[in-house]
Amino acid sequence: MSDFGVAHQAEITLRKVGGDAPLLLERIAESESLARMFAVLALCHGEEFDVRVDCGKTLAEMLAACNCPLVDPVITGGNFPVTGSGVYVVTIRLFHFGRKLNTDRAKEGVRLLRHRPARKEELLALGAARPELQTKFRIVALGSVSPILYEDDHGAATGQGYRYVPVLEFDASSNKREISALRSSITWDENVRFAAVPL
Repeated sequence: MSDFGVAHQAEITLRKVGGDAPLLLERIAESESLARMFAVLALCHGEEFDVRVDCGKTLAEMLAACNCPLVDPVITGGNFPVTGSGVYVVTIRLFHFGRKLNTDRAKEGVRLLRHRPARKEELLALGAARPELQTKFRIVALGSVSPILYEDDHGAATGQGYRYVPVLEFDASSNKREISALRSSITWDENVRFAAVPL
């Protein structure tokens, strides 16, 4: 297929998922071949799930509702305070870009498809409603980033640390579901799903 034909097919795909076709095609011209980007687009619009989010709950209550046997100790109300208010129903789409990429590129891809990265409250609501999903693939909420500082031997913050995002995953060694916090600076593998909400 010619580059023109691929561009046309990419635009059709984007219209189906509500993406910003002109802006994406501009990014294609800047960064990658049209054929490569279209292959990525064919994979990226994943499943959708409607979930109920209750921001009146504490983070501890949200974690309890997920019923994950393993919870990273840095995921606390202090490091990841609950934001928002009230109760709402939201559609979460799991984007799968089918290749390794960093956080900035993942966010850009989500934005071009007219979505925003899901927040921790939405991720935990998804985990509570559909616990089987994280046994299949890692699910990331890039909409909640927490700077976590190291402590010295006396418990005082050293001023050094990393930015973390919450993740639903499965620990194969223990055969248990897990809620973890991973550095936002890592390169995400090709099987990761990025939880996102329509704008």
